[in-house]
Amino acid sequence: MLDLFSNVKLLHALTPLIRTADAVSTGFDRLNFRSVLHLIQVGITGDTLSGSVFLDVILEHSDSLASGYTAVTDSSHYTGSMVTPASGVVAVINDNAEDDVVVAIEYKGPKRYSRINLDVTGTHTNGMETGVISMGAFPRYIGRNQFSDANVAGT
Repeated sequence: MLDLFSNVKLLHALTPLIRTADAVSTGFDRLNFRSVLHLIQVGITGDTLSGSVFLDVILEHSDSLASGYTAVTDSSHYTGSMVTPASGVVAVINDNAEDDVVVAIEYKGPKRYSRINLDVTGTHTNGMETGVISMGAFPRYIGRNQFSDANVAGT
């Protein structure tokens, strides 16, 4: 089938919650897909963000689902913009005018697994709502997608 629904894999990688500490999404296994689009949902923070109280969104990859993740630093391994390519930082949310946003980054590198690391810096007393949805794209086969996450409605 050539429709979009049949040719993507959705993963509810990190449940949207109000967070005051670091969190990492579930790694996405792109065995049957050429790339992964990570969508990072950032809600309205309850704190005053600044140069010392902020959130870094970091793209990581690994050969193993369980361990060995490192920041993606090679520009040929992602599509989208990075704030700090040398450390894999996709976005820095350090001003209250920058929250309530969806950040998107596509991973297309050589590793089988990729994930998002939400690195909280400073004291986040009230927290910030964050979550991650990951979507496998450009399947290595065409047909009914049977690999979607059970936690995604309609799959």
